[in-house]
Amino acid sequence: MAVTSPLRTASDLLRLSWRPYALAAADTMVRADVVDPARVAEFVARLRRFPGTKQAQELAPHVDGRRESPGESWMGCRMLDAGLPRPAIAHHVVHRGRDYWLDSAFVARRVAAEYDGREFHSDPHDVRHDGDRRGRLGHELGWAFVIGTRERIFGTDDAFEQELGALMNVTVRPRTW
Repeated sequence: MAVTSPLRTASDLLRLSWRPYALAAADTMVRADVVDPARVAEFVARLRRFPGTKQAQELAPHVDGRRESPGESWMGCRMLDAGLPRPAIAHHVVHRGRDYWLDSAFVARRVAAEYDGREFHSDPHDVRHDGDRRGRLGHELGWAFVIGTRERIFGTDDAFEQELGALMNVTVRPRTW
């Protein structure tokens, strides 16, 4: 049975999958320690004349195993395609002796983008916890939060990236997917 190497598989996923799914698949492979992101970027940079090479070469430098869910990867792809600056991934904030992790943070502007998936962010307890956490960091440290959900990332309304752009004084590109 013929199989491809993990590196080739990551490359093929970046080339041939729909953009947000491509980034999510490669991020997941890095997170699982199956491939190294630098090697993926090097491999993809050498590709010529394969279908999807341009997409793979655009996405490969942004593959990051610190994203903890496909939703965070989809959100990252949305921000990348909107032309927003590159955020810090899984940004660590210590406040009053407590550790907080922000999915994506534009640290200089104190703007965070967080993905709220249905599984861990829809129960009333989770919603209250998220609100308390974000309220505390917002009120006491000046962080602003823009929340991505499946509907906001994949829907036709571009409010997610428009909100981020407004907070950072950046004009965002129109959606292409």
